[in-house]
Amino acid sequence: MNSLENTFTQSERPTTLASCTELLNQSLVGILQFDLDAEIHYANQAFVALFGYEDVDTLTKVGLKKLFPKPLDIMRHLRPVIHHQAPIDNVKIQGKTKDGEAITLLVNASFEHPVFTASFLDVTEIEAIQEDIAVFTQAIEQLGDPLAITDKDGNSIYINKAFESVTGYQAEDVLGRKHNILQSGQHDEHFYETLWNTVLKGEVFNHTFVNKRKDGSEYYEEKTITPIHNDQGEITHFVSTGKDITYRVEMERQLKELAFHDTLTGLINRRAFESAAVRALEGLKRYQRHFAILMIDIDDFKVVNDTLGHEEGDQVLVRIAELLLGSTRKLDVVARWGGEEFLVLLQEVSQDQALNLAEKIRHKIAQAAFALNQTLTVSIGAALASPQDDLGKLNLKADKALYYAKLNGKNQVHLFSPLADPLH
Repeated sequence: MNSLENTFTQSERPTTLASCTELLNQSLVGILQFDLDAEIHYANQAFVALFGYEDVDTLTKVGLKKLFPKPLDIMRHLRPVIHHQAPIDNVKIQGKTKDGEAITLLVNASFEHPVFTASFLDVTEIEAIQEDIAVFTQAIEQLGDPLAITDKDGNSIYINKAFESVTGYQAEDVLGRKHNILQSGQHDEHFYETLWNTVLKGEVFNHTFVNKRKDGSEYYEEKTITPIHNDQGEITHFVSTGKDITYRVEMERQLKELAFHDTLTGLINRRAFESAAVRALEGLKRYQRHFAILMIDIDDFKVVNDTLGHEEGDQVLVRIAELLLGSTRKLDVVARWGGEEFLVLLQEVSQDQALNLAEKIRHKIAQAAFALNQTLTVSIGAALASPQDDLGKLNLKADKALYYAKLNGKNQVHLFSPLADPLH
C-alpha cells in the first residue's frame, strides 16, 4: 500500500488523500518517499522535474542510485535518522539529472519505519552565487588598494584589509561612521561640497586626497568614489577605491628638491635662485619692492682644497652655508651659485640696509672657526636692483662688484656703482 495512503483512515481517504496529493504536486519543493532498499514509494512533480524526467514511472524505473552518484554520502546522513528517530535538517547532497548535470540539493528528511520522507530544494544556483560572492569577497580582501563601501549618507558599511593597513583604522573604528575621520584639514569646505554635489548627481568623483591616518600622519591617496544605483535608478551606496601614492609624491618632491637644491649644502641652487630673482624683479617693477643681491666668494679657497683635501673643502662649504643662513633673515634667499661662490637675495632693503647685512655676513664668517681652528674670509659684491635690470644685468653688476672686492685686497664688501663701475 502507498505510504501516503497509510496515513489516512478509510473514511478520510477519498477526499483528503486526493487533496493532499494535489497539494504536494503543486509544491515547488521536491518531495520523495523511499525505503531502506532505495525503492521509491512516492515522488511529487517537483522532484521529478528537479532531475529532468517526464514522469514518476520513468524516474522510478531509473532508481535512486542513478539520481545520486554518491549514495554512501546519503546513507551517512540517513543512518542517524534510522537509529535515533531524529530528522535531518538542511543537509547538502549532490544529485545528477537525466542529462548528467550535477545539481546541489538541500535535504530535510524524517523516518517512520519503513519509509523515509524527504524534501529536496535545488540550491545549485544559490551555491554558484555564493561561490561567486566568496571569490569576489576574497578578491576584495586581497586587493592591495583600499576599498570602502558606504550607505547614501556616507556611513561606512564595509572596508577591506588594505584600507585598514593604509589608514591604521580597524573595522570596529570605522563601520557605522563617516569617513571624515580621515580628513587632514588640507581640503577646504568647497572641496567637499564639490565631492558631494558630484556623487549625488550620480557622477563619479576622482581626485587626489591628502588624508590623515589614525596615528596622525598624512598620506596621499588617488581616490575614486562611484555611486551605486538600484533598479529604480536611485543611489543607494557609494564605493570608494583608492591608491596610496604617498611614496610617489614623496619621490617627486625629492626629485624636485634635487632639481632646485644643492645636494652638498642643502641650499637652493642657481636655477632656483634665478627664479626667485626674476620674481623679485617683477615685484620691484610692479610694486617698487626694492632688493639687492650679494655675490659671495670664499677667499683663497683653492689653498684649503690643496692643503686639506676636497673632503675637508666640502665641509668648509657646508659650514659657510650654515653661517649664511644664520646671518640672514627669513625673507631672504640664500643659494649656492657654484664652486665656492654663494648668492644672497636681500628682500625689501635700501642700499644702506644691504651694505649693513653684507658686512654682518662678512664679519660673522671671519670670526668663525673652521677645521683645525683655521679662519677664512669672504669677499662680497653687492648690487642694488633697479627697474631697468634684467636677470643677466643684475648678475653682472654683482659679479663686477665682487671683482673689485677681490682686487682691493679681499675680505671686504664692495657695492656696485653705475658711475664708478659702468657696465660695458
